[in-house]
Amino acid sequence: MLYLVLLTAVAVLAALTAWVACVLLAAAPRAGAGLGLVVGAAAGGSWLATFLFPLFSYTSPFEALLPVLPYVSPVLVGLAIVWTGVSTIGRVLTGLVGLVLVWLVPALTTALSSAAGTRVLARDLPGMADLGARVFVSASTMPEIIVPPLVTTVVVAVVGLVLRRVVGRRPTGGTAG
Repeated sequence: MLYLVLLTAVAVLAALTAWVACVLLAAAPRAGAGLGLVVGAAAGGSWLATFLFPLFSYTSPFEALLPVLPYVSPVLVGLAIVWTGVSTIGRVLTGLVGLVLVWLVPALTTALSSAAGTRVLARDLPGMADLGARVFVSASTMPEIIVPPLVTTVVVAVVGLVLRRVVGRRPTGGTAG
């Protein structure tokens, strides 16, 4: 029963997070809207993976996409940073939150999946929590796991911000007289 309550609590928290992200996108100034974007973008890779590879499905016509799925969220977060910009403290903080999410959301997702998906621990909630904590620490501290997505996010953001600045400086095409 407690396990079901915990799963329900995670689902409610996810729905609440999605609702807050939608409200930020709809009503907040650019830094707040950017925060809503980075929250959704950070989860985008997991959502896409779930759509392309349904639970308990052992085959998928999209198996060739498996190597790129870990980079979907970093690219989306980088694009959200480009859209938001970095011209104010709030916008810079939004970018930093996006980087933290790129770092921690996959580790949290992996930890929750590992703990909740281990049937042998279904009757041992403290053991399940311990497993989840150990997986989270491991997944969030291994450089070979966390550095490539962070570098991808930064590269996409920097290239996009530079392109945005260059395109913004171009003349509009009027004739000189």
